[in-house]
Amino acid sequence: RHRDLKFDNVLIAPAGEGHHVAKLCDFGFAYCYADGEPDRSLRDACGSPLYLAPEVELHVTYSGLCADVWSFGIMLFLGHTGRFALPEKRPARLAAIKYLTDHEAVQPFCASARALYDKTFELPADVEEVVDACLRVRPAKRKTVQGVASLLFFLSSEC
Repeated sequence: RHRDLKFDNVLIAPAGEGHHVAKLCDFGFAYCYADGEPDRSLRDACGSPLYLAPEVELHVTYSGLCADVWSFGIMLFLGHTGRFALPEKRPARLAAIKYLTDHEAVQPFCASARALYDKTFELPADVEEVVDACLRVRPAKRKTVQGVASLLFFLSSEC
């Protein structure tokens, strides 16, 4: 589990024939599991604040892999909108997490973000589907890595 996914930790390398591949770097916060070991709950908060999953931000036990899914959603949102999904200042970020938690059952993340920030942003439908799947405040509601990888965005030939 990487636990510090952010654009600063992604390198783009040539993959031949004009294609490129993204490679992760900086595994300083990574948690390595033994082969076959189940995804154990972690306690130590680490990573970059604007990319942290709510459960890490709130200092409760968490799944490193599930927290990485959140961070990936933040990266995708940032890459497409030019803004972070949650406010930079911690009190505002915590208030946003509360708002999202209260509204999570009735609307997906992007709809809540539009209401919360009174902002309009356009995302391609397949990108919004991934963002909504990754940015669920309750970890149990978040898609797994396999679930995210099965979404149309990743199944298209352009990805």
